[in-house]
Amino acid sequence: MNAPILLQASGIVKRFGGFVALEGVDLDIRPGERLGLIGPNGSGKSTLVNCIAGALLADEGSIIFDNEDVTRFAPHARARRGIARSFQIPRPLTSMTVAQNLHVPLRYARRPPLSAAELADAANEILRSVGLLHKSAHPARGLTQVELRKLELARAIAMQPRLLVADEALAGLSGSEIEEILALLLGLKEHGVAVLMIEHIMHAMMKFSERIVVLMAGRKIADGDPRQVVQMSAVVKAYLGE
Repeated sequence: MNAPILLQASGIVKRFGGFVALEGVDLDIRPGERLGLIGPNGSGKSTLVNCIAGALLADEGSIIFDNEDVTRFAPHARARRGIARSFQIPRPLTSMTVAQNLHVPLRYARRPPLSAAELADAANEILRSVGLLHKSAHPARGLTQVELRKLELARAIAMQPRLLVADEALAGLSGSEIEEILALLLGLKEHGVAVLMIEHIMHAMMKFSERIVVLMAGRKIADGDPRQVVQMSAVVKAYLGE
């Protein structure tokens, strides 16, 4: 029996004036699945995840999450239902400490509201899981690049997501730093969190992904096992040309 579908995007179309950024894209994600989304620059990857997370509304098509139609929902409504997102460029609340940066999503996401002691404990537990507990009282503005990426993931985890959309979480990191962030993303499967990741670092995508979807000029051209997908002639052509 096939695993249930957590998110199903069907026939997604997004236009910007006369430019069609997405042309009838279908994408599904199962609970706990690690799905890689790749494609050349301008292929529609960010537009698609923006439609999934709610930053953009699709012009056509539907997005079903956990058997609920969220196609027209605002980002905060999707977040409360379990769709979280981390961004390529972290933007922490720089006037706050690292722990206080987690207090915001923890207060926002948890129902019923947490007491002050519960809030501190929850923040510390998440910071421990991403290796930032020792920086909990430090100002967020003083973090290194890899620490900022960890904090970005921690803020998303604080939302208790069922689906995390990770947009180029590895960009600009060194080899050892990439491995640190990959380990955190891989570990989310133990908690039943599905991850949809956009990334240009192919060796990392091959290590991370259980399945890969490829976009080209706003259309899906491949969907399947990573080792098979990267050898498809249409995918090779998309990246390397004729």
